[in-house]
Amino acid sequence: MKTQQCPTDQELRDFHFSKTSFERGEEICDHLESCEACSSVLDAMDGENDDLLLRIREKLPEEMQSDDSEMQDLLAKVKQQQNTASASLSETIAELPLAVVELDQAIRSLLARPELPDEIGRLGGYRVLEILGVGGMGIVFRAEDPSLNRPVALKVMKPEEANSSSAKERFLREAQAAATIEHDHIVPIYQVGEDQGVPFLAMSFLRGESLSTRLEREQTLAVEETLRIGREIACGLGVAHQAGLIHRDIKPDNIWLEEGSGRVKIVDFGLVRNSFGDGENQKGLTQSGMVLGTPQYMSPEQARGKPVDPRADLFSLGVVMYQMLSGKKIFQRESLLNTLVAVEREAPPPLSNVSRLPKSVSDLVMKLLEKNPDKRIQTAVEVAQSIAKLETEQLPVPTEVATKKRTKRSQQLVLGAVGALVLLGIIVITIRDKNGKE
Repeated sequence: MKTQQCPTDQELRDFHFSKTSFERGEEICDHLESCEACSSVLDAMDGENDDLLLRIREKLPEEMQSDDSEMQDLLAKVKQQQNTASASLSETIAELPLAVVELDQAIRSLLARPELPDEIGRLGGYRVLEILGVGGMGIVFRAEDPSLNRPVALKVMKPEEANSSSAKERFLREAQAAATIEHDHIVPIYQVGEDQGVPFLAMSFLRGESLSTRLEREQTLAVEETLRIGREIACGLGVAHQAGLIHRDIKPDNIWLEEGSGRVKIVDFGLVRNSFGDGENQKGLTQSGMVLGTPQYMSPEQARGKPVDPRADLFSLGVVMYQMLSGKKIFQRESLLNTLVAVEREAPPPLSNVSRLPKSVSDLVMKLLEKNPDKRIQTAVEVAQSIAKLETEQLPVPTEVATKKRTKRSQQLVLGAVGALVLLGIIVITIRDKNGKE
């Protein structure tokens, strides 16, 4: 029979999934020894899974995850010890992969309790439904704005990062900067807020995949697709640069391809900087010698911790386009130091080695990859215009490919009248494709 001191069902559920404090866990353990009703409630939860912990684990990089069998064994040990001394339970929890435990604790500290069955919690009035991803500074959730019945992506700063005033200001600067830009190729920001001292931003929930995911699946992209994606990135950067903003972290993970159309959306302005340099929020946030960004995609001046201007983003765009065409991360090395040295000093292999790549496209990418920013194409607008020109021109076909086509056509001359009509259709289609018209 339950007594007035019985824990609530939610407290028992938290205990079942090891979410209670050490002290409260001991109290519940003592209570379960004398309360059959609460023990029965707890027993009924044995078949349940901690969805939050599972979702967290799914979003971690592979190198941060444990083997499945190991994880299951550890979770089984936790369950077995939930009705025993809390000290041994704490020791078992300590065996879980550190990244999983820390992230689990961070998310639980961020979110208020769920109010509906499909939620994992609440934040700033939003219904938090799922973890979408985890980055260095923040966690991204799929959520819903109940007042507008609108899906959103919530980017929430990790509590430990929010304790740093400079990191917190950088995070807020992303929201404030991106919110000032309205452009087809930049993800829109709906709201900037703060909940329990932790800043968050609500942005458009995008359907599709990142360029990184696309490249993992396909390795390389066609020249036409590379040019389109590169042009759309340049268009978005052009608007940001004209507003005085530098992204500083252009990479495949931060390029979103919308479902269906494949249209580009630039995301994550987390390292954005005001290139005009006259804002109050610039003071003390970035010092000479600080290296911010993703090493294998950053510009040489960024790698040296030197002041950067919009041309740093153009170098990063060149690295991304090189990867789309060749399938290679040209500056990635085994260590951070070697990667930074490669960015600063090593010339990338010429793209002329890529099969069927027009020289004009190779020249444009290599121009973006000039170590000296003065030798690069100078503005994102110029890059977009140059790519658009390449898209409308008839790109020359490499000699090897043209020879094969001529041989094939010669063989087809022996066809009869019906075959000739079919051949004519093939030639027309080929010519239209070479002109880039569909």
